[in-house]
Amino acid sequence: YMPRPDLAAKQKVEIEFWRDCTSQSPGADSVANLVNKMSDAQVFLDCLRRHRDRLPKSGRVLELGSGQGWAACIYKRMYPKTQLIATDISPYAVMSLPEWERIFDVAVDKAYACKSYDIGEDDSSLDLVFCFAAAHHFLAHRRTLKEISRVLKPGGKAMYLYEPAAPG
Repeated sequence: YMPRPDLAAKQKVEIEFWRDCTSQSPGADSVANLVNKMSDAQVFLDCLRRHRDRLPKSGRVLELGSGQGWAACIYKRMYPKTQLIATDISPYAVMSLPEWERIFDVAVDKAYACKSYDIGEDDSSLDLVFCFAAAHHFLAHRRTLKEISRVLKPGGKAMYLYEPAAPG
C-alpha cells in the first residue's frame, strides 16, 4: 500500500515539526514547553481520575501519538506496575522522552516512532491503547482504529482522551 501524497506530506510536516521547533525539539530545555505541557497535564490527570475504574493498573499500556511522552510518564508514575510504551510518528519527539522521565522520576518501558496505523506490537498484546489530544493528528483514522483493534487483547480498551477534533 502506498500512502496518498497528501497523507505522506502531512506526516512529513508532523515528523519534522519535532525536529525543528525551537521550544520542543530534542534538547531544547524550554521553560515555555514545560509550562505548556504541565497545563495539559492537569487536564490529563482529570481524565485519568474520571476513568480510573476503567484503566489497567498493571498489564501493557501504549500511548499512541505521545509526542515527547510526558503523559506516558504520568501514567507510569500513577500506575508503576504497568508496562508502559510511548509512541509517536516522529522519532524527534520520542527523543525528548528522557527529559520527562527525569522530571517525573520514572522509566517508561519502551518508546519508539511509528505511524498510528502501524504499531510495532504483537496481535492481542495490549490491555490499553490511549491517546491524549492526539487523534486529530492521525489522519488515517479507519486504518488507525483497525490497527488498535489488532493490538488490543480481548477485552482491552482504546481511549481517546481530551480530543478537541477528529475530522472524518
